[in-house]
Order: sequence, then C-alpha cells, then structure tokens
Amino acid sequence: MVKKKVLFKIFAMGTILAGGVFSLNSCIFKSNDTENKDNSFENNTNNGQSNQHDLGTEDNNSRNLIVPESNNKPENDSIPQPESKPNITPTPEPAPKPAPEIKPEPAPKPTPKPTPEPKENDHKANHNQTHFVRPPFIAKFKIKNTDFSIATIFNHLDSPGTRKKGEYIEPKPSILLADRSNKQSDLNKQGAQEVSEFLGLIDVINENKDLANFVIYGGDTNIKNENFYLARKYPENIQFTLDRNLKLKKYDQKFLTSLGTRGKYSEQYDKMFFINQLPNTFKPKIITNGLLPYKVDIYRTFNDVISKAELENLKGWKSKNNDKSTIRSQISDHAPVFTDVVFSNPIETLKVNETLRKNQTLSKEQNTIRIAHWNILNFGGPNQDAKTMAIATTIYKSGFDIIGLTEINDGRGNYVQNIVNLLNEYAGKERYKFVLQNKKDTNIRPEYLQSNKFGKAQQEQVAVIYDSQNFEFVSSRSYLKPIKYYKDN
Repeated sequence: MVKKKVLFKIFAMGTILAGGVFSLNSCIFKSNDTENKDNSFENNTNNGQSNQHDLGTEDNNSRNLIVPESNNKPENDSIPQPESKPNITPTPEPAPKPAPEIKPEPAPKPTPKPTPEPKENDHKANHNQTHFVRPPFIAKFKIKNTDFSIATIFNHLDSPGTRKKGEYIEPKPSILLADRSNKQSDLNKQGAQEVSEFLGLIDVINENKDLANFVIYGGDTNIKNENFYLARKYPENIQFTLDRNLKLKKYDQKFLTSLGTRGKYSEQYDKMFFINQLPNTFKPKIITNGLLPYKVDIYRTFNDVISKAELENLKGWKSKNNDKSTIRSQISDHAPVFTDVVFSNPIETLKVNETLRKNQTLSKEQNTIRIAHWNILNFGGPNQDAKTMAIATTIYKSGFDIIGLTEINDGRGNYVQNIVNLLNEYAGKERYKFVLQNKKDTNIRPEYLQSNKFGKAQQEQVAVIYDSQNFEFVSSRSYLKPIKYYKDN
C-alpha cells in the first residue's frame, strides 16, 4: 500500500513537471509570435502605408492555442499574457497646401496706333483730278449736356476767273457742265479750278455726313452771281441756307457778300449748306425770300458795331478816302454770313447787340445756334490791332456761337488768339476758344503748282472760334483727297 502511494506521488510529480515544461514552451511560442507581429507593423509603417491595425483581432489570433486542462489554478495564472500594444495612430501626413491660384494677367489694352503720316504718294491726283488749293478744315463739336454734335467745314476756294500769269493759264470749266440753269457763257467767266472745288465739296460733306448729327459748310467759294445755280448740281440731301431756287437778282444786294470797289456789294461768293441727320432736333432756317437776314452788313460797321474813333489810334489803322473804302481795306472785303439753327433742347446761346437787332434785324430766337463764316482778308501780323478789335467786336455783337475764319495768312494762325482774348474780355470770362488748321496741311506740293491747275501764293489757314460754354471741341482734320477736275478739253 505504501509502495502504491509512493508510486502515485512519483507519477503526480512527473505529471506536474511535464505540464510545467509544456506551459513554458507555450509561453515562449506566444512571445515569439507577438514579436514577429510587432516587427510586421513596424515594417508596414516604414513603407509609408497608413494602415490602422485592429489590435484586438491580432490578440485573438495569437491566443488560438490549446492549453491542456489543469487543476492547478495558480500554475495556469502564472502563464504570461501577451504584452499589450499601445494604441498608436500613425500621424497622418499633412495635407498638401493648395497651390496658389494663378490668375492670368489681364491682357494689356491695345495701344491705339498713331495716325500714320501721309506718304509722298498718298492722295496724289491723276490728270483727271485736282486738289483743293486751300484744303477744307473739318472740326467736330459736342453740344454740352446733350448727346448731340455738330461738325463744321470751312475753306476758301481758288481765286475766281481764268487767270493768266506768266506761263500759267488756267483752263475754263468743262462744257459738259452747261445746262438749262447754267449757261456755257456764264461758266466761262470762272476758272476750271474753283468750279471743280465747288463741285468737289459734294464729296467733302457727304464723306463726313456721319461725323455728327448736323454737318455744315461755310466758305468763300468765288462762284459768281451768274453761276449761283451751280448749286442745283448738288444732291437733294444737301440743303443750302440760301435756297438754290432763290431769285437772287430780285433782292439786289441783300444776299451779296463780297464788297466791291465802288461802295456796293458785288458778288454772292460766300455760301453755306448742310446735311441735317436729325430734322426734329436741328431746325435750320432756309432763306427762300427776302425776309430773313443772311449777313452782317459791315459797310455799317462804324454805325452799328464800333466807332471809327475807337480804331483810329490803334496799330495798323490807315484811313482811306471814305468809310466804305476804309472798312474794305482795314477790316475785310467780305461780309460775315451765318445760318441760324433752332435747337430742340434748351440752350443759352450768345446774345445779339441791341443796335444790330434793330438796325439790321439780326435778332436770334430762343435756343438758336448761330453758325457763321467770315473771310477776314489777309489776317495775321503784329500790327493789326485795329483790325483785330473790329473783327472781335463784330463777332461778339452778332451773337456768333461758332464762326469759321478764312484767309488767315499761312503760318500766322496764332494771331487768332488776339481775337479770342478780346472776346473773353467782352464776355467777362474765359468763354471763347478756337481751333486752328494744321500748318502742314496747307502746303501746296510743287508738282501741283507745276500742273497749271492753279497758281501760287494761295496758302492760308482756317481757324474756328467757338463758345466753350455750350460746345466742346472733339476733333479736327483737313480734307486732302483729290477731286474730279472739270476742265474744258
């Protein structure tokens, strides 16, 4: 019995020892497995992969081992548990900053190309063409506080007649121009050049008809009384201030504008015509009879405008045999002419002097724009104080809102400033301004002088004086294109 007990104890101890060895091996296995898994996590992290491992699942797998039952609880409790892993969340890589928005640079505004200088052969005339000896000067004005505009065209046409000077003989006008209104014998009193220029003005005004709402021409045309009806060759869209059907002879000197040498008006040289795009806005007065005025009678200057005593002590004054001769030589051999245009909008234009209103019936209706032209006879020089004052006083008292001045000596246009200075003195403020034709546009090319189409010494400038209270200057240019030459073959 004792022997059996000893054998049982030996067996039990063997069993316990065997179980301890088994438990130890199991613990070592678990430890190795966990270590391998830790290495695997580190490798994944080092490879840059942002994997978040489920550590709970990983522990369950590592415990999938069969442990034999044992009644020795303390021994079971002594089995080491796998070391828990810290809950390490890999630091996420910072999100890349959004690239700054690259806004395309705004396309630069195209620089306006300067108007190219005319080349030598630009606007060159062929044998069937000619040029204006004194190019028309075109100026555009905006009427302030409105959307409306006016363009003016002024110039002085070639001298009248078929002149003979040395080898130069001006041809007569083409016989093809003769018709029921214009006799060939009357046309022969003109030279081909001034007739061509007068008819060439059709192209000038038509080519500029869209420049402004109201486009008007004024100039010394040198077209004689006998050829007054050359105006009937103009298209109907061009209207004349002196109606083209006016019975000119019926009214004697009323509409004649050139001062003759015998104290009377001699020719209806100075003409005005226009294209009106807005007849409901601009209402020009067309003269069909003798009731409306067309000119300022400068033969009456000393009576109605300025006394001779105010002029006699000024530079440049030279009295002649009589007042009419003095006026013709000292002021001008042309009367200023004008067109009255009633404007649909309220506008406070320049007033007419009381004496002129009464003595020459030159009153202006309300909201009337008075546009004028005046050939001021060889103007421009240092010794013309008397002439300058007479011109300025006439402009001011006649209520001219815009006036084109022709026959300004070439290169002397700056002297117009003296007229403007006097006008502003009369107005009591800086109200009047002027724009001047470019000197380079007035040069006559040598080949034109050699063409026997017109003579020398005819270069002049044009100036336009305007009321800056009501008008804003916009642009200007000269008309330099060739025109058809109407000469007799």
